[in-house]
Amino acid sequence: MSPEEKSLIQQTDKITKKDNSIPLKYATIIPAVFLLSLGGDIHTYVVNEWTQYTIRTDKFPNMSSVHNFSACSDTNHSDENYKHYKIVQQKSAMWLAMYNTAHHVPMIFANMILPSITDARGRRFLFVITSLGMLTRYCLLPVIIYFKLSFLFVVAAYGLDGLTGSSYALYSTVFSYIADITTGDNRRVRGIVVIEVVLVVKSVLSSILSGYFIDTWKIEYLYTGVISAFIAFTGFFTFAFLVPESLNEKCQQKSKSLLATLKRSTEFYYSTEFKGMRSCYILLLLCFMFAELSDMNRSTLETLYFLGQPFCWGPSQIGVYLMVRHASKGVVGLFILIVFQRFMSNQAICTMSTLSNAASYIVEAFAMTNLMIYMVPVAGMLSFLMIPMIRALMSTMTDNTTQGALFASMALIEVICSIISSYLENGIYAVTFSFMNGFVFLVLACFSMIDFTLLIAYCCVKPYHLIKPKIQTYNSVHNTNV
Repeated sequence: MSPEEKSLIQQTDKITKKDNSIPLKYATIIPAVFLLSLGGDIHTYVVNEWTQYTIRTDKFPNMSSVHNFSACSDTNHSDENYKHYKIVQQKSAMWLAMYNTAHHVPMIFANMILPSITDARGRRFLFVITSLGMLTRYCLLPVIIYFKLSFLFVVAAYGLDGLTGSSYALYSTVFSYIADITTGDNRRVRGIVVIEVVLVVKSVLSSILSGYFIDTWKIEYLYTGVISAFIAFTGFFTFAFLVPESLNEKCQQKSKSLLATLKRSTEFYYSTEFKGMRSCYILLLLCFMFAELSDMNRSTLETLYFLGQPFCWGPSQIGVYLMVRHASKGVVGLFILIVFQRFMSNQAICTMSTLSNAASYIVEAFAMTNLMIYMVPVAGMLSFLMIPMIRALMSTMTDNTTQGALFASMALIEVICSIISSYLENGIYAVTFSFMNGFVFLVLACFSMIDFTLLIAYCCVKPYHLIKPKIQTYNSVHNTNV
């Protein structure tokens, strides 16, 4: 690195340190993300449980075995209650699949376009659109429950939310926002990891609150839905009125046609403009895809896994384990990142996280006791860093004026992976649980090892592209008041 290049990077860091508005932006974006997504998670619990409850009470009002059913009990499969239980589960699964499809199909198109537009119009407009779409879905649920409307209205609410990009577009814009207000690889990595930690915390808190609202305090689904909508409204209000813009008008690109906007989110991977860097983008995008496939459906698979033999856990035991796993990996992951960044590169930390993730899946696949299961979070201490580190590595390669386009391409991969993982991994579990109920976790471990291989390849080609993104970042910051 030449002295001139070092000087440019040092000046970039000084500009960022002098920006007194950055703490304010973190102080507004973090609670906005937390509150909106917390309300959304509670809403999801209500939708899932209310759907099953409604089907059960409508078709079999005298049935009491659903909540007490155990896969480990000596159930008589010819018993009427067992047959009713299967019908309720099948119909519930059908409607939940319809919700998922109505939600994700329009999101594919929305996430190809909307996050990219933020590079031309700023981030705040999409914060308002996506959070309003999510809030609308949350507010419609209590109305549907109160008037006892058809499940088709829930499908329509999910579809409407999907048209605005929903949580995937929101989070991709949040990550673009973090990229706008940070420079320097380590600071940007920490900023993105902090957002991921916030999302982990809300997952833990939402599972606890949902359990208390519905099971312990016996609050009806209607009022729990109202509570979730109110929590989400506070997040929407923060996004709409308190979160300041992060992308200065001087850095905003000129508005382009819809086709040009769509093209911008894919140019990183084929355009001659990124010649010499395309291999890095492609390798990291593949890493991101396999990381999402290995992580996205994990909690659902674990729920099925623990309900069956040899564990035979109930909902409360499963909830405690998921809380421990999520909480430990978030807190420990952030602490380890801060410590490890003093001694090794971000690429090395990311590579280690893939091995940690694979190890956690292997332990989980062969565990036969509760003690072994609680070794899974220990083996996976670094696994939490895998996805946010890949996001950060791609972001630090990219100029600030194209962060929205970059995260749009990643959001599209997330939506596709969400659909694929749900059907593929649940299908693998259904086919293989008869001879090894943990076999699906070995498949997910293989996905993590593919990530490890791709990251090694990335580390081999990255030395050719160390400086260019730094200079672009300096130029972006130098011409804007972030």
